[in-house]
Amino acid sequence: MFKILVVEDDQAKLRDIMLALASVEGIDIDSVETEIDAHSAKVRMRTKHYDLLILDISIPMKREKEVEPNGGLKLLEEIIKRDIFLTPIHIIGLTAYEDVFNLSKTEFDDNLLTIIHYSLTSDDWKNRFLAGVNQHMNAKSASTKVTPEYNYDVAIVCALSSELDANMNNGWKWSVLTLTNDDTTYHTTTITNADGTVTRVVAAAAARMGMPASAAITMKMILEFRPKFLFMTGIMAGVSDKVKLGDIIVANPIWDWGSGKWITSVEENQEKSLFLTDTFQFTVDRQLVNVVEQFAADGDALYKIRKSYSGISKKEDFSIHIGPVASGASVLSDKAVFRRVNDQHRKLLGVEMEAYGVFTAVESASRPKPLSICIKAVVDYGDKEKSDDYQHYGCYLSAGVAKSLIGLLDYNR
Repeated sequence: MFKILVVEDDQAKLRDIMLALASVEGIDIDSVETEIDAHSAKVRMRTKHYDLLILDISIPMKREKEVEPNGGLKLLEEIIKRDIFLTPIHIIGLTAYEDVFNLSKTEFDDNLLTIIHYSLTSDDWKNRFLAGVNQHMNAKSASTKVTPEYNYDVAIVCALSSELDANMNNGWKWSVLTLTNDDTTYHTTTITNADGTVTRVVAAAAARMGMPASAAITMKMILEFRPKFLFMTGIMAGVSDKVKLGDIIVANPIWDWGSGKWITSVEENQEKSLFLTDTFQFTVDRQLVNVVEQFAADGDALYKIRKSYSGISKKEDFSIHIGPVASGASVLSDKAVFRRVNDQHRKLLGVEMEAYGVFTAVESASRPKPLSICIKAVVDYGDKEKSDDYQHYGCYLSAGVAKSLIGLLDYNR
């Protein structure tokens, strides 16, 4: 799809622009996005990469402000010079005022962009406008075989709102992002690093628990934001003789414990149901494993995360484990069922409900695909003695570890 953003505050002029775009084959006019002020346009361009920006030169800086004759020029300068914005592939400027056109022409020419003198009495502007739109659509069509680039550095996926809330309270300044025709609420932040580079992060929670919902939100985020890395954070059940409450488990490998076949076997003249597992295992990329191992050995860093928790004090230290995790569609609160899952891998560390769906979505996505990792805190042991005592703390630890790991990643891969 050819993605277009029109920034135009004059309704009559906007109508002419939309009528012209509607005449171009291949443009879905209902997908063309519009704004009337510079601020709203910048919000969109922080998270979405447009093929074409159609920019009125005289616009208000904010919706409630007066029109500024050079408001569009200010917007142009900011999106070109500041790397927090996803600069559109091309920009076409439009103005009905000759003096504004003459003032703006040098700026557009210097950046190899197009500016057109709009007129109510002539179609010359429309002919130039349509020629420019068609040229850039044809250029995009010719490059469709080129692999798209990453737009974000990290996406964080959560299954529960409480898990997402822990990330929203990790000390970063988050902004809410809503997309047209998408009911999911996304949260974005840009972190400026010590060396002057920036890290873009987007986060969202699935509509509900379970693998299908988490797979769906993961695929949406990959297609919309193209992250280099994808983190799942949250809480899970642990195996009591291998981990303690509050420990962090990084799933590697992970599989669907419910994948297999039920058969009936006959033993001593009695029929018995038997489940034959058929488990495909996902593993974590070695680059991510190395980062986790490096961080897990930093006792001071783990101590700081634990001590910064402002809730009910948890006195014991926590550890980070990397190991086998089973993912399934059911909440396990039965020790017998938990033991059957445990039998699928002698080194099993824990059981959770979503990560296999996340890894499946990553595997099935179009390129470029992110490297994915699941980081969850142990809050119970998968039995009827479940307690909510550790849930808030576990969410906090998982989000804190994820934040630290994000700061250690190599984004130049």
